[in-house]
Amino acid sequence: MARNRFIYRAIKDRMKSAAKGIRQGWAFSTKPIRVCWRFIGAPDFTELIFMVLFFGAFLGTFYGVFWLTRTELHLQDILPVPVLEPCTADSSTQTHCFGWDDIRSIMFALAGLVGAVFGVYQLKNSATRSRLTRIDTFVRREAERNDRYVKAVELLKDQDDSVRMGGIYALRKLATEDRKEYFETVVKVLSAYIRYRTNMEDKQGHSEYPPQRKAGPKPPHPAAKKTSSHDNQHGSDTTDRDYDTALRRFQEWTKKAKPTEPVKAAIEALNELWKEQQKGAVDLRGTFLVGLEASDFEMRGWNFQDAHLEGADLQDTHLEDANLIGAHLEGADLARAHLEGADLIGAHLEGANLFNARLEDANLSGAHLEVATLMGAHLKGADLARAHLEGANLWDANLERAHLMGANLEGSKLESANLEGSRINGQQLNVAVWPTGATPISFPEGYSADQFDKSWCTDPDNPEFLLPRTRWGSPPEW
Repeated sequence: MARNRFIYRAIKDRMKSAAKGIRQGWAFSTKPIRVCWRFIGAPDFTELIFMVLFFGAFLGTFYGVFWLTRTELHLQDILPVPVLEPCTADSSTQTHCFGWDDIRSIMFALAGLVGAVFGVYQLKNSATRSRLTRIDTFVRREAERNDRYVKAVELLKDQDDSVRMGGIYALRKLATEDRKEYFETVVKVLSAYIRYRTNMEDKQGHSEYPPQRKAGPKPPHPAAKKTSSHDNQHGSDTTDRDYDTALRRFQEWTKKAKPTEPVKAAIEALNELWKEQQKGAVDLRGTFLVGLEASDFEMRGWNFQDAHLEGADLQDTHLEDANLIGAHLEGADLARAHLEGADLIGAHLEGANLFNARLEDANLSGAHLEVATLMGAHLKGADLARAHLEGANLWDANLERAHLMGANLEGSKLESANLEGSRINGQQLNVAVWPTGATPISFPEGYSADQFDKSWCTDPDNPEFLLPRTRWGSPPEW
């Protein structure tokens, strides 16, 4: 038993010694490589290839000479080179004899060693020159781009529109070339430029923005006065002729107040940059962008809080998650626009065209949508609490699970609208306008077609419309 333990310990000690010898041999063999690595520094891919070739040649030569000098095989046995003084017969029995072949082997090894050292030296110089060249190129490129940025920003202060547009295009190109360093900066600069140019005021507080000065004071949109077709048919103060006249006056004002060319160029530059990469924050709060032509633009997440966008062309525009709190969009064309999740609290959309617009989960609480066109609009899950929908056209609109509590639906048209799961009461629906015999496709929970029949009567002046019975008799019983 003791003998077995002794053998086990001896084997274990020998294995430890062998492993230690292997580690020491590997450390000794790779020491030149590690030293040269620290001397040269971290190489790139090309430098690494050269290092592998040079060290491979060096190690091959070193171990080749070691093998030749420790065996009976001589150089004349490998290469057809005559030796000047071959080994004698007496020395042939020895394990090694020293002659011209060994001298040539040593000279060959020394030549390989010198070549390897020279190659490492040249590699070091080449790596240093390459690194210095890269640093110099990087510094010059950064200096050039910084100079271009400064000059482009200075061009934005020029009084000539064409010069300012040149600065805008220069900034856009710079952001495209270097997205990492200049993209967000250019987005912020262009946003600040638009805010500054459209909100310039003199010492008396009057606007110095040319379109705003040219257009003059903003006329009120007539949609706020005209709430339903029934009012006009029964002696409303605002006749159709007055409404059309006021509407034309408002449309003429929006045409005169269109943005200047540099401002439009800045908006287009932001749109192109945003299509490439949605990075940074486009802040256009309080800007004066009346009559802006931005159809099919990418404005996802932009901040238009309190901005003036009256009469703007925003068809098919992407405004998902945009901030439009208190924005003025009277008479704007938002047909097929994407406004999913947008914040439109208190926004002014009187007379706006929202045909087939995407407004799922949008926040429209307190928004002004008088006489707005919402035909086929997607309002699933939208918040329309306390919204003003007087005279709005909601034909075939999807109001599934919409929040309509407190909304004013007087004179609104809800034919074929989907009200399934919506939060609405009978008094609100009692003031809407329905064609004779027409009822919603889907009713709110708790209501039925019979209840609607009890609450409506035919307009004696216009048989094609149903009117609330409260106008002619007692309130309906719900």
